[in-house]
Amino acid sequence: MTVEITRPLLEEHLSEGLSLAAIGERLGRNPSTISYHLNKHGLAPVNGAKYASRGGIERDLLATLVEDGKSVREIAAEVDRSPSTVRYWLQRHGLEVAGHGAKREAALAARDRGETTVQLHCASHGLTDFYVPPTGYYRCKRCRAERVARWRRQAKERLVAEFGGRCELCDYDACTGALQFHHVDPSVKDFGLAMRGRTRSMDKLRSEARKCVLVCANCHAEIERGVTQLPGRLLARFKGGEGKLGEDAA
Repeated sequence: MTVEITRPLLEEHLSEGLSLAAIGERLGRNPSTISYHLNKHGLAPVNGAKYASRGGIERDLLATLVEDGKSVREIAAEVDRSPSTVRYWLQRHGLEVAGHGAKREAALAARDRGETTVQLHCASHGLTDFYVPPTGYYRCKRCRAERVARWRRQAKERLVAEFGGRCELCDYDACTGALQFHHVDPSVKDFGLAMRGRTRSMDKLRSEARKCVLVCANCHAEIERGVTQLPGRLLARFKGGEGKLGEDAA
C-alpha cells in the first residue's frame, strides 16, 4: 500500500535526522520523490547540499548515451533514474533522443514504398521487424506477439477461475493449461475457446464459455471419442440448446 507523503510525516522523519535516502527507503520512494515533496511543503533535507550536487544527470554522460542511439527507457536503466527524470535532464541540457524521430521517418519511408515490414530498433528486442500498417502506428512484431500471448494466457486463467477452476468430471485442477472448454451443443458454437487466432473481449469469451463444460484434456479427449458421456447433472444446464453458467461455477 502506498503511503501518502504529508508534511507532518516528513517533519517527523526530518526530526530524526534522516537523509533523503533514508526517508525514501523507509517510505518505499526514490530520494528524488522525497525531495519533490519536501520542496512542495517548504521543507529542507538534512543533507540538502549533498543531493543538490548529485541531483542532476551530467550532460557528457547523457550526450554519450544519446550518441550511442539509446532510447529514453534504455538511458533510464543505464543511469538508474526514471524515464521522466531522464526526459527532464535531456531537455535541460538541450539534448534530444533521435530514436523516435528516426524510427518514424524510416517507418513512413517504408509505408511510402508500399512495404508493411521494416527493421527498426526495439528497446526490448534490439534490431527487429516492425509492422507498418497503411494507417496508424508502427509496432514491433515481437512485442505485439508477446502482448497478445500474455493477454490470452491471462484471459484463459480468468475464464477458468470464473467457471470453477477444475474439471467438472474428475476434479483435476493442477494446471490451467490442461483445462479446456467443451461445447455441449456444437450447433450453438460461435467460436472455439482454445485461445488461438482472433483475440476477443472477456465478455464475448464468457458468453461463449457459458455454452461449455470445463474439463481436463484427458476427459475432453474421452468425450470427443465417445468413451465418456457427460452426466445428466451437467446436461441439465443446457436444456433448450442454450448454455448456462451453473451455480457451482458462478
